[in-house]
Amino acid sequence: MGTIPSSTVYYPERLEPQAQLLAVDLGITRLMPAVDPMRGDRLTVILTSDYAAS
Repeated sequence: MGTIPSSTVYYPERLEPQAQLLAVDLGITRLMPAVDPMRGDRLTVILTSDYAAS
């Protein structure tokens, strides 16, 4: 997959609305479509050093 520049919520197409809600809840601004080998039935969250939970 390579380097991930910032914390990201990845989503399969059918779960995009849920991904947007989760991103807001977590304070993450980067959303991307899921890529292989991510599962197609769930959201994937990757946290990087820029993430600071409140």
